[in-house]
Amino acid sequence: MPTLPLDLLRSILDYVTENQFLLATFCLVNRDWYRAAIGLLFRHPRISTRNGLMTFTKHLDPSHVDFLTSLDLSADRVREFVDNGTLQRITSVFERAAAASPPCRGRLESLTLNRCGKIMDTGLVPLLAAAGHSLLIINLEMCGNVTAGSIDAIATHAPHLQSLSLYWTNRLTKRCLNLLPTGCTDLRCLDLSMCQWVVDDTVMLDICSMMSLRVLKLSSCHALTGRALAALTPALPRLEELRLAMVSESTDAEIAAMIRGCGRGMKKLVMLEATVGPDTVRAIEECLMGLELLNLRNAVGVEERMIRAWKEGGVKEVVWREEQADEEVTDEEME
Repeated sequence: MPTLPLDLLRSILDYVTENQFLLATFCLVNRDWYRAAIGLLFRHPRISTRNGLMTFTKHLDPSHVDFLTSLDLSADRVREFVDNGTLQRITSVFERAAAASPPCRGRLESLTLNRCGKIMDTGLVPLLAAAGHSLLIINLEMCGNVTAGSIDAIATHAPHLQSLSLYWTNRLTKRCLNLLPTGCTDLRCLDLSMCQWVVDDTVMLDICSMMSLRVLKLSSCHALTGRALAALTPALPRLEELRLAMVSESTDAEIAAMIRGCGRGMKKLVMLEATVGPDTVRAIEECLMGLELLNLRNAVGVEERMIRAWKEGGVKEVVWREEQADEEVTDEEME
């Protein structure tokens, strides 16, 4: 049967990449349509139900590994069914692809397992060993059974990693990040919000060695003190965004030292529920007049005259009242 050139077919199918059912249907037309559609079908699989998860793991085979660039198993109706067996089945496909002739190691760039509470190191570590070489993004938010073994595997097997979220993980330990500075030398974004295992040693011994960091989120890490925060910013000259919340153990002088240590590239500083003393005010005026965002929602000691002075000095947006922050914080949480 006459058919269109493969490149033209792929260009046409680019318009329906969001429709997984339609792509799967096109795969059944003939060999040419299969060749054009199969890569799009497995490039960013949209798995939104338990049946979708079962179908994906059943049909994924070594010939698809080279197409797969992102894998997100965190959808509401999916994550409760994701366990070590799920990860082991995916790992097996990657291992078989690597052992094939010619070998294919795949090019998975993004792995999102947020709130997959059943996964453990026994499932995650082998997957990282098989597919981590190309990963740029790993999201493990609220993965309550992941321990330091998985973090070591990330440092060992994901050398090109740029973004890591460990938001609200609770079984990690204070020095679990110690291999990341040398293992992931291009790590740019690190989210440790709500991680109660993050203490001063975590910051001063490990995070301060991550010279490539641009974005660091430490909101509600209650064990941190101003001593660690004051040491943080001078050690990270490329930092562009820093998010803190409830830094009640920090003095005015320590917060001011942290601000004075910020590099010229700092664009966004969030310090929710902080105490803003006179030294901190002076530090903001001296060092942060080029900020895009200064968020001091619910901070103690902020006055209207300070806000006017900061805006006149060059800060583009200042948030300090609850009603101002509602929409902005909601957007951040969605991210």
